[in-house]
Amino acid sequence: MATILTYSTLDINEEQKRAFTQALHHELRPLFIGNPSVIFRSLDPQYASEQAKNTITVTVLRPPAVPLEQKRNIARIVQESAQLHFGLTTDVHTAIYFWYHDDPDVGRSGVFAA
Repeated sequence: MATILTYSTLDINEEQKRAFTQALHHELRPLFIGNPSVIFRSLDPQYASEQAKNTITVTVLRPPAVPLEQKRNIARIVQESAQLHFGLTTDVHTAIYFWYHDDPDVGRSGVFAA
């Protein structure tokens, strides 16, 4: 299982967000056990630094021990999906971060596992 948090300063509408989120979910699904949750949030570009404009930042939350090849596939899929959905009018940059946790470091349903 994984949660994919996506933040973007791109000027896009709700239909584009939905299409990108669905495509990302569909493409990333085979790489994870269970369905990944994909969350997309837009950020107002006027409050972003110049380097953050036209950028999609993706944080992948999942347990440790992700093989390097899987990380490369995730990075490729995110870039290709972003370019396909948003790259027709702008150069889209993606930044991908992997945030790991061990099972004892997780709380579920109000109970901390440790």
